[in-house]
Formats: sequence, C-alpha cells, structure tokens
Amino acid sequence: MSATGLATSAILSIALGIWLFAVGRDPKHWRLMWLDFFGILDSDTTREERRGQEAHIRFLALILSLLLLALAVSCAFWCADQVREGLRPKTTAERELEDLRRRAEGVRR
Repeated sequence: MSATGLATSAILSIALGIWLFAVGRDPKHWRLMWLDFFGILDSDTTREERRGQEAHIRFLALILSLLLLALAVSCAFWCADQVREGLRPKTTAERELEDLRRRAEGVRR
C-alpha cells in the first residue's frame, strides 16, 4: 500500500475510533437512535435486557475504538517509514535493480 493510502487509512481510523468512543460513552442514546432508524419498537424488553444491550454496545464500541486507534498508529508509522524510505539516497546496487525492473516492465508491455 502506498503512503497516501496508509495516511488515508490512519485518518479514517482515527475518525471512526473517536466516533466509537462517543458511542461507548452514551450507549443508551445510540441504542435508541439505531432502534428508531430501523423502525423497531422497543416496548416489550425489560430493564435488565436493555441494560444488558447497552453494556454490550459499550463494551464492543470501546474495544473497537481501541483497535481502530491502534490501527491508526500502525498506519501512521508505516506511512512515515515509506516516506522516509523514499527520501533516502539509493545505493548503486538499488539504482541498478530499479533500472533492471523498469526494463523488464518495458519488455512485458
């Protein structure tokens, strides 16, 4: 993956991680919003069931938030590594290999 793709993935992962953290902080609001969005009437569930659902939402949202933020850190690291590698001066052997690779691509086409 290119540095641009990794940077985009990092930005999207940060945004989704922050959104999931907000979901984990207030699961009751998000549970009711999702039920309303899907048109489900929640009149026959008990308080214990609702609290259990909210606990599941909170747990999974916080776990996914942590995973997405870890993914963002990883993508940022590899993006910086690729940029640094691209700016590094190439050795003679690396330049020759790149030239041979370009020639081989030209022969295939």
